[in-house]
Amino acid sequence: MREHALDASACALIGDKDSDIDAGRAAGVGCLIRLDASAAMATSSTRPDPETVISLREAQRVLEECSRRQILRPSASG
Repeated sequence: MREHALDASACALIGDKDSDIDAGRAAGVGCLIRLDASAAMATSSTRPDPETVISLREAQRVLEECSRRQILRPSASG
């Protein structure tokens, strides 16, 4: 992230493994989303815990929510 001058707290991570979420949490990623197609029902969580979704379409909804809450911000470079 440093190489691209990204603010981790303004970024999102979608992962399907515990190690993905752990890496995002360690990096300070602002919006953590766990993709788990076997989850019976998605659950809402607050930062820094991941929100669990069952599809990429649902992940898009979470990204939009993060954006509305101003967790995700456009980069200064573009």
